[in-house]
Amino acid sequence: MIISYVKKCIEEIVSMANNWGIPLDSGIEFFCGDGSIYSRALTNKINSMTGLDIDQEKGYKLKRNLLNFKFISADSIEYAHNYEGVSYDVISFDNPLCVYGRYCEHFDILPYAYKFVHKNKKSLIAFDIVHTPYDISSPRNIEWIEKRKKYYGIPTGNLNLQFAKSFYTEKFIQQGLIVYELKCVCREVIDSNDYFYMIICIVGRG
Repeated sequence: MIISYVKKCIEEIVSMANNWGIPLDSGIEFFCGDGSIYSRALTNKINSMTGLDIDQEKGYKLKRNLLNFKFISADSIEYAHNYEGVSYDVISFDNPLCVYGRYCEHFDILPYAYKFVHKNKKSLIAFDIVHTPYDISSPRNIEWIEKRKKYYGIPTGNLNLQFAKSFYTEKFIQQGLIVYELKCVCREVIDSNDYFYMIICIVGRG
């Protein structure tokens, strides 16, 4: 049985933003897809949202249903790599959970998070992590598990949540960001396995 806590994740994003005085005026959402699970709900909480996805059909479907949504058809990672534009109140990475093309999870896009963070005020960053991978013994997931081991420096594919909090705090510090608060919020459970979490954090540029 699948239990979704997407609503809880959205509520936590809004709560943390309010607690830290982040106005929710502007947001950018990478890998937005058609928005049916998460992006649409997030967009409804933000005054002006920009979404990116490589799938034009899905992105335009989302845009048709939301007046405050601007869609950009692009490879999210290439866009972030080349970005030199404005900053945002909320930066969200609703990344795929496995290996996709030459990329894996958020590993390739997260190093560019700082580009979207305000210089003189705080921003909120939200992104997906896998706590306990599914089908860990499946041949199709071997590459995924190996990439996780290398990225995190861990002996198995499982990610301890306390370790994850310290790991990502350091990742953001390396980008020149100040981390004010960082939480792990469960996003989905399958058959009692809380495999899927969202990290939500408040950051600023030092």
